[in-house]
This record gives sequence, C-alpha cells and structure tokens, in this order.
Amino acid sequence: MAKVKYDPIIKDWIKLPKGSKEGMYTDGFLWNTFSSAKKVMKKKDVDLPVAVSGYPGTGKSTIVIQLASICDITFNHKRMYQNAGDFIEGVKNSKIGEAHVLDESYKDLNSSDVRREVGRALLNVMNIIRQKRLYIFIILPNFFDLSKNIAIFRTRWLIHCYSPTFGEIGYFTAFGKSTKQKLYIKGKREENYNVVKANFFGRFKANIPENFDWDAYLEMKDKNLKDVFISSQEDRSSVKQRNLLIYHLHHTHAYTTQKLSDITGVSLRHIQNIIKKLKEIMA
Repeated sequence: MAKVKYDPIIKDWIKLPKGSKEGMYTDGFLWNTFSSAKKVMKKKDVDLPVAVSGYPGTGKSTIVIQLASICDITFNHKRMYQNAGDFIEGVKNSKIGEAHVLDESYKDLNSSDVRREVGRALLNVMNIIRQKRLYIFIILPNFFDLSKNIAIFRTRWLIHCYSPTFGEIGYFTAFGKSTKQKLYIKGKREENYNVVKANFFGRFKANIPENFDWDAYLEMKDKNLKDVFISSQEDRSSVKQRNLLIYHLHHTHAYTTQKLSDITGVSLRHIQNIIKKLKEIMA
C-alpha cells in the first residue's frame, strides 16, 4: 500500500512517508505503473484505455475513481458517463490529459448491450482519445463481454476486482497487454479469470479523493438506474406492439415471413417464432 496526496505547489500527486496521517491509500504497484504512464503521456501522443471488471460490490467504481483522480486532478463525477452517447460528447469536448470513464456496470444482465455500447463509444472517438492523450476507464461486470478487437487491441490493461469472501472489497488482479490477450483467448469460453496467471495481485482501500463528490456521483447513478428501468419498460412495450403488428400483417394481410423479415430487419427465424407464439395465444 502507498499513501499519496495531491500537492498544489507542484500540481501533481506525491507519495507520502510511511505513517502519514493525511492522504489517500492506493496500491503501490498501481501507483508506480500509472505514475510512469503519466510521464510518457506528457511527451508522446499515446492514450491509456483500461478495462476494469468484477461482480457488483467488488469496488470497481472506487478503484477507478482513485486512479482517474491520480491521472487527472480535475477528474469529477460528471466524467463518469452512464451511456455511450454522453461518453462520446464528453471525449469530443475534452482537454489534453483528462480522465474519462464509461460505466457499463449497470448492464449486468445483457452482454450484447455492453459489446454494442463500448464498441460504439470507442470507435466514434478513437482518434480523439489518442490525440488528446486521454486516460479512459471502462467499468463493466465481465471482461469477456467485450468484443475481441476492444478487449485485445484497444485496451492496454485489465484490472479485475474480486471478493475473497462475501461482502469484502479491495482485492484485484492486474493483466498487462500480452497476458490480457492470452486471458481473453483462453478464458472466454468458460469465462475463467484463472486460466492465465495475472501480472500482479494487489489491494486497495475504500477511500475516495477529497476533490471527488461521492454523494453527487451516487445521486447521478441512482437517477440513471431509474432511467434505464423506465427505458427497459418502454422497450418491452414497443416490442410487444411490433410483434402484434407482425402477426396482424401475416394473419390478416397474408404477408409472408420473408417479407416481414425484410421490412422489419428481424431475422426470419425470429419472425416465425413470433407468429407461432402469438398464434397459440390467439387460438
């Protein structure tokens, strides 16, 4: 563990002596790794996209807030985006050397949403991220939900948070670029993080930097969860209406399943299943 503090005189974070009462605890390995990366990024046009995975309640947001703040002292809760659209806008309007977070952790049950959202977000602003030397953190429940291109070639590191026992937080494993690639290829089939030995095992504490408004972040996240719930309810309603229209066009106007597939963009097999299920209900 290392204890660090932002020094307003030199305008950067410093490592404090052992026994210091002030400051924030962070993992020593991560401190050294990100400090070295910062020095390189001040001189060269490179970016630093990092994936952070783990079950809910393992401390993903906590460790990301710590690291993002160390990378960029101006980092705040408004740069923890809950969807790809906000992330894209934030990156487009960013300044050189800023940290931005795409938080996909709320999409725990839909891996296809994660792949689509993260892919859309990064592909839209890939050049900007590199030119502006941005620190990008992607929070998600499962690293293996990422597309191969992003998991292997577009993220530099993976930090996987875990709990040795129920309710514990503050444990992580770190994978570098080559080990991350091996992990994705070997571990994806069984979603097993242990098929490849991690580069490092570490600890972190549940402390938040003084400049970060944790309460405002929780309020923003709570609002977003409510919006996601409302949106999902609306999606269910619109899908139900679409399915009824498909059945009506097929049953009343003799539209073929192939024609319905061409019109709606829904696969032929799915069209057939929709008609079959509604036919049983209507019978």
